[in-house]
Amino acid sequence: MSTHESGDYQDTALTAGADAFIPKSEFGMDALGELWRQVG
Repeated sequence: MSTHESGDYQDTALTAGADAFIPKSEFGMDALGELWRQVG
């Protein structure tokens, strides 16, 4: 999760080993649950 928008740090986070990235404008319980299902 990030307090930044996707264009700011998404590529850096994924390159550094993050499994996924949720920018602040898209964050919510539904998005978080779906993300956990995808990477879990």
